[in-house]
Amino acid sequence: MKNCPNCNAANDDSAAFCSNCNAPLNGQPVYRPSATANPWNHTADYDKQDIADTKIFALCCYLLSVPGILISLLARPKSRYLEYHIRLSLKFMLLNVALGLVMGALAWTVVVPIAGAILMAVLLVLRVIAIVDVCQGKAIDPWLIRNIPFLG
Repeated sequence: MKNCPNCNAANDDSAAFCSNCNAPLNGQPVYRPSATANPWNHTADYDKQDIADTKIFALCCYLLSVPGILISLLARPKSRYLEYHIRLSLKFMLLNVALGLVMGALAWTVVVPIAGAILMAVLLVLRVIAIVDVCQGKAIDPWLIRNIPFLG
């Protein structure tokens, strides 16, 4: 008798697959996709119609910064998808301001302006990725930004 590595059910020695769960008995691991393959992808949390109606306003948040956020808040105040992108855009804006302040305060050093310029470039790339996600109707927390707890 062989025991199934997946469910521990007893099977005949000649069996290739488990009679209980159909897992292969040759020792190969069973692939089980997780319930959420990407825990930072929140696209399924939002209504498709809401996404389609507010894409342009979500783009305004990233492209126009504060005026874009204000336009979005005035145009569609009750859109959950738009609220997500407004919060994400605010995170980008606050990180840029904080980084600019640190770079300005420590401009006399050699390392801080170089590191700050690299971080500014990373933030720009992440903002472009967020813009592409909006164009595709997605809501994915970008790397580096997803670990910032403020603004939900």
